[in-house]
Amino acid sequence: MSNFSNIQHRNVFQEKEGLKMDKNSQTEANKRWQEKNKERSKYISARSRARSFIKNHALEEDLDEFMELILERKQILNEMKTDQDGL
Repeated sequence: MSNFSNIQHRNVFQEKEGLKMDKNSQTEANKRWQEKNKERSKYISARSRARSFIKNHALEEDLDEFMELILERKQILNEMKTDQDGL
């Protein structure tokens, strides 16, 4: 192997090692954020699972049921908003 090839090989290796460190650092930062923001993390996870199910697995009957549930939830939220506005 020429000297130039050795240098290239070392640089590629160092870049890969740097990426591992960055990925591990990011993973640790994500874990810390999730621990500090448990409720928000649960919300985001649940929303993501719901979207994925609707996009990839839901049957027409499921979608009909979800439409009913969505309308009920919207009504509850509107009532809550009305109650808060009346205070």
